[in-house]
Amino acid sequence: MLGDSARKVALDIIYSQLKEMINKNKFLGNDRIIYEKFYDSLRRIKELKNKTISEVSTWIDASVNNVIKEYDSRQGELAGLTVNNVDMFELQQMANYLNNSGKTHEMLALPTADITRTGGCWLWEEYSQERVIERLKDFFLAKQLSFAEMVELNFPRMKEYFPLVLDSPYKYKVYVEFKDSRGWDSDPSITYYRISVRSDESIIPEVIVSDSPKNYHYDEIFREITECFLRNGKDPSSVSVTSTGFSFTLTSRKNYGNMPLTGAVYEDFEKSFKSLFE
Repeated sequence: MLGDSARKVALDIIYSQLKEMINKNKFLGNDRIIYEKFYDSLRRIKELKNKTISEVSTWIDASVNNVIKEYDSRQGELAGLTVNNVDMFELQQMANYLNNSGKTHEMLALPTADITRTGGCWLWEEYSQERVIERLKDFFLAKQLSFAEMVELNFPRMKEYFPLVLDSPYKYKVYVEFKDSRGWDSDPSITYYRISVRSDESIIPEVIVSDSPKNYHYDEIFREITECFLRNGKDPSSVSVTSTGFSFTLTSRKNYGNMPLTGAVYEDFEKSFKSLFE
């Protein structure tokens, strides 16, 4: 009994620490997650907007080195350097890593808005239907691959405890509706879920445009999920169906600001650990 009690205390401490790391975005990120934080930082520094990753790396190296050179060491060790709430040392580290890896904005950025509107408008109004579909495909593929890569980076010995790893290979299937029930333009609604695929099949997300609201049925969706998972020898019990808006891919619903991909990946970690510890 004493051993069981001590084990529970230890697990509670581990779980608490993991939740804190999730809330503070502290796991090692893959390239897409690093880039999203990097780009979010660039948006807050006027001098860095519209610069290439290589140009950012050069600029920030010079700026940081200049500050260090002019810093009076009699004031003590330089603990940090912040500009517009951006940790410049961290930004320098991200910029140099991405630049040395040969990465570019075009390689790592999610598809951006392709419509320019005058006056105020909703974020989703700046995306054509074609760009919405393009972003959905890239977002859900990046979400899937980023989670798998971050499990490998942070928890390589725990892979068998993550349903999203055990379910691989799989792909996302996404229904998108561009009109609401009244036929008016609105934030495109999406319903998405995972389907099991063979190792020789594509994992590129399948995006299906719905001409009329909810012309699909959840019982049919769950039947499709169950059949494909069982056919591939997988357990379908961890799969769910989620309905939300396209804005889910534009902004984070929690404390990740303009980092929707990061928010979605960390939400997957949160769900995984909740199923493991609770």
